[in-house]
Amino acid sequence: MVSHRLLMAWMFAVAVIGASFLVGVSEARALAGAGAMSPAQHVKQPAVPTTSEHIKSAAYEWLDIALEATAREHERHGPRPTVGSRMLAIVVTAMYDAWAAYDDKAVGTLLGDRLRRPPAERTVDNKKKAIAYATYRALLDIFPEDANWLAGQMRQNGFDPNDASTDPSTPQGVGNTAAAAVIAYRHHDGANQLGDEVGSKGVPYSDYTFYKPVNPPDKIIDPDCWQPIPFEDGKGGAVTPGYLTPHWYRVKPFALKRSDQFRPPPPPKVGSEQLRKEVDEVLAFNANLTPEQKAIVEFMRDGPRSTGQSGHWLRFAQAVSRRDKNGIDQDVKLFFAVGNVAMDAFIAAWEAKRFYDTSRPWTLVRHYYKGQKVEGWAGPGRRPARRRGLAPILALQLHHAAVSRLRLRAQHGECRVREGAGTVHRQRPLRRDGAPQSRHDDGGGLCVREDADAPRSITRRREAYV
Repeated sequence: MVSHRLLMAWMFAVAVIGASFLVGVSEARALAGAGAMSPAQHVKQPAVPTTSEHIKSAAYEWLDIALEATAREHERHGPRPTVGSRMLAIVVTAMYDAWAAYDDKAVGTLLGDRLRRPPAERTVDNKKKAIAYATYRALLDIFPEDANWLAGQMRQNGFDPNDASTDPSTPQGVGNTAAAAVIAYRHHDGANQLGDEVGSKGVPYSDYTFYKPVNPPDKIIDPDCWQPIPFEDGKGGAVTPGYLTPHWYRVKPFALKRSDQFRPPPPPKVGSEQLRKEVDEVLAFNANLTPEQKAIVEFMRDGPRSTGQSGHWLRFAQAVSRRDKNGIDQDVKLFFAVGNVAMDAFIAAWEAKRFYDTSRPWTLVRHYYKGQKVEGWAGPGRRPARRRGLAPILALQLHHAAVSRLRLRAQHGECRVREGAGTVHRQRPLRRDGAPQSRHDDGGGLCVREDADAPRSITRRREAYV
């Protein structure tokens, strides 16, 4: 069992974000170049292994399927990184809990060692089958619209999707039982997956905390507060997304005791020298993007079939698997840890974001430079151009340009850095006894500050979902 202190270090230790820590510059560039490739291409990719080539484990292949299902869901409903991180965490947790039954020390997150099988049954084939059924059941619950496609994936892998046995003496029974426990626990973890929380309107993942923004889309009432941003819809009109999952601070984390356990201190406010300095610094980053920084943005925001930041970090985990030629045991533990770190990081980031009701650069630049022209990125090899406000495509770059300087102190609730910092530390070799067992805590309620003096942060990237 890994100590609580070490677990916390895994989760939120702040470190330099970059693929080079993990896979080296060459593979990081290769991953960025593959950003436009759909996860489906990975699912169907033929493999002709050689003596030096990595052979994908069953865990690796089922993660491919999970990432494809996530991309399909995002294409239907739009990118929802908080929701997506939870979806993938559920999948890798079900996978881990089923696998744990065939390990001599690892325990499941909910059933402990109750599914433990005797040494004679701890074969790779049994692990593969248990993982397949656990992953399939979890995916089926999260992505019911893809039921036929998921059943097809089971058949292609040689398994019967209709086998609902819960007999723990069989690998399919272990997988089905492990998944059922995780699914039942997560159905009422605060995410409102079923749309049945008190105060909800019956829509899955909808808010039930009655959040209302202080600022309307077309007027800045309080520049320290969050504001919805209108986007061109490509048809001559505009769309104004609301605050994504403002109730996410109520979601039960995996390893954190509660969502506000690592809430950062208050950010600088409008009127302070520090905030004005930071706004100008963000503008400077935006005006002087390097091709490398822009490529990072394009990779992390790779279109309508994106798997979100959680999915990207799991792709990096797969790169580690290839580099180290992992087998099924190493892959299960690695994916389990990375997926749950990402989920907890989003929960913690959204708690701070909601508590401080943080504003974004889009709002703050317009507050400080109302009616003035500011410099913005004009394209590769071109000098910064002066324009009124921030061009929509450029504003998307703000945060990732700033990340190159790791300005973490002011980033209250900005999930890209927090999630990245957590997963950076998690993608290291795990002890043979597996990842630590979860300690769950309801965390209690949250007292949201309503006063106009509540401090805010500037480090907010312009996105449809923040």
